[in-house]
Amino acid sequence: MKRVACCCIACAAVLSWTAAGADVLQGVVRDTDGNPVTQDVFNIYMLDGSRLVHDHNTSTTGRYQYQLPAGRYDVICDPVIGSRLAPHETHGVLVSGVTILNWTLEPAARVLGRVHGPDGAPVDSAVLDFDRIDDGTRQPSLGHVTSPFGTFVVSIEPGDYRVTVNPPPEVDLAPARLAHVSLPTSDTLDFVLVAAMHLDGVVSAPAGEPVAGARLEFDRVDTGERIPASRHFSGADGAFRAGVAPGIYKVLIEPPRGSHLAAARSRAVDLTHDQALGITLPAGMLVSGIVRSRDGQPLALANWSAWDETTQLSVPTTQDKTDYDGQYSFAVPAGIYRFMLYPPAGSMLDTLVFRHVRIARDTVMDVSYRGGPFSAPLALAPLGNPAHGRADVRFVLPSDGLAKVEIFDVTGHRVAILADGMLTAGVQTLHWDGRRLGREQARTGVYFVRAVHAGRTAVTRFILLP
Repeated sequence: MKRVACCCIACAAVLSWTAAGADVLQGVVRDTDGNPVTQDVFNIYMLDGSRLVHDHNTSTTGRYQYQLPAGRYDVICDPVIGSRLAPHETHGVLVSGVTILNWTLEPAARVLGRVHGPDGAPVDSAVLDFDRIDDGTRQPSLGHVTSPFGTFVVSIEPGDYRVTVNPPPEVDLAPARLAHVSLPTSDTLDFVLVAAMHLDGVVSAPAGEPVAGARLEFDRVDTGERIPASRHFSGADGAFRAGVAPGIYKVLIEPPRGSHLAAARSRAVDLTHDQALGITLPAGMLVSGIVRSRDGQPLALANWSAWDETTQLSVPTTQDKTDYDGQYSFAVPAGIYRFMLYPPAGSMLDTLVFRHVRIARDTVMDVSYRGGPFSAPLALAPLGNPAHGRADVRFVLPSDGLAKVEIFDVTGHRVAILADGMLTAGVQTLHWDGRRLGREQARTGVYFVRAVHAGRTAVTRFILLP
């Protein structure tokens, strides 16, 4: 996430002890031996990336205190240079009333290396980004900007990382990425940046108006690997000029967050030389909601994927990860989809699959791993029993959501599917024409109807006569 400095707010954000009923973030910073850590630098960011606090505020006992408006924040604790401790970031801290957040800073892993161009010349002021392999979050580090000699000495928490090197804007070199490195390591990291190939173009909406703030991602056709690019956002006029290492790519174009435009993926683009590409993003419907864990709490860092049930092709869903309140929102074109919800790593939760979801307008899909918070009953009843040749079933759905209603014969074989997808809450009448899935007429006998919604099941039965 790009951090935007907002220094004019910092002074007002420091704790005022005379304020009654203030929302306060406080705690103690220690090392792994339990000793207090002093003179740390705290950076507190709002979730839009703007910085709210930047101040030295740990005392000789390692304590700190800030008064903040109630809300969620990303908080970074940077130890003083030379302490041999690693900085740490805690994401989505909820400040409400008095919030206690204690820190234990680990000994830093030291990473040494150099960055140079294809001619061996050092690259000054290149920035290194460290993203965790397990959850993709970007981690704070010290010393992550190269010297005039192209060298760097980074201090960071131990772990497995993807490392990206971003050259300064004035240097026409492509970013480089090391897919996996375990830290600490005794190896010296060596990055060779190659001359960038450029993709120029304009991102537009269906009516032709420019789209500002669209993001371009580059995936190699041969390996599927995502390759870093420079200047990969569209400007106010929709124009972009992205720089990337030579190769053949499919380009994913992501609309700005909250837009009613859907992401698009280009055909293969040969970027062994400069190219131009005009992009029109399709109109989209917003799919949004809240995901809750088994204990009913918001589930952060779960993410979605989508498949078009008609074409059986994947559909890009960008910015589809749940936030710290369990909320998500992404756009897809109108259609019938199979959605998959992937829980965060280490959560011990299952991947959920939702089939035949019809998206024709903005749709809310709330998901709960404990079966949903709904208190109204899920009910089924045949309209007429026995039924003659065909049957109608009354279905009471307690809340908007995904539901499936099926008919089975006495042997347990599925006979018909009456509903499978997003349904509106309330009383609905579902019709069965009396034919099995193979379109042959069902025989006289006893049949069972089963409905499943939000982890609940209802079953009824009826007799079919000629």
